[in-house]
Amino acid sequence: MNSYLLATVLVFAAWSGSSAEPPDLRAADAGTPPVIDGRLDDDAWRRAEWIELDTLRPECPKSEAEWRILEKNLGQTGYERRQFSCKARAAVLHSPEGLYFAIEMEDMDVVGRMKDGETLWLEDVAEIFIAPRPERGVPCLELQFSSANATLFLKNGEKVFLPLRSAAAVDGTINDSLNTDRKWSVEVFLPWDMLEREKVALRNSSTPCAVRFASWDLSLYSQLRLNRLSGPGGIDPHECRDYRNIHLR
Repeated sequence: MNSYLLATVLVFAAWSGSSAEPPDLRAADAGTPPVIDGRLDDDAWRRAEWIELDTLRPECPKSEAEWRILEKNLGQTGYERRQFSCKARAAVLHSPEGLYFAIEMEDMDVVGRMKDGETLWLEDVAEIFIAPRPERGVPCLELQFSSANATLFLKNGEKVFLPLRSAAAVDGTINDSLNTDRKWSVEVFLPWDMLEREKVALRNSSTPCAVRFASWDLSLYSQLRLNRLSGPGGIDPHECRDYRNIHLR
């Protein structure tokens, strides 16, 4: 096993979580609900409190020597640095009808060939993890959305059907690695009835549920799959104790 792959395995095996409860994520009142089209140009998203997906796996190389190892193993020079420099962010809104989520990801090579129910995390994907509170062992929904708006929904690891609305929008091209893209985004509406039925949220609470965001960025040019997660917390997005309570404001 080469040194970079070994380092990646060690990062996956490491536990960097903290016993302290993560800070709340504030969700603004949606007011006029956003149109679910993936574009994120509604006034409600301009008022939202955005957080960065600032935890990476594999970790960003910290020295020129580490960059050279990565570039040698991937057979590229330069592109990986641009891929690592891309940012991703997420936000939540609330209304009497439910919760609205948005994730926006800078991406120079948008990939989305898979269909509903397939292994979306092997390409470009946005993920929302929802649990009733930041505590180990509670029920958990995992919602995955591709850049082509293909979906995969899991509850405690098992596939489920969920009546929700989602849309994705791409600023650039999709599945055309010869062009340089800019970003893509996904917009999701989850009704309270569904969240309560799945036992992951309670609408009549100022902190109705806990959430963590993640994304996978696959570049066919570099062959690097880069995972971004909202911090703080470890690198396992299924660990519910690292989720952040949503605080309605």
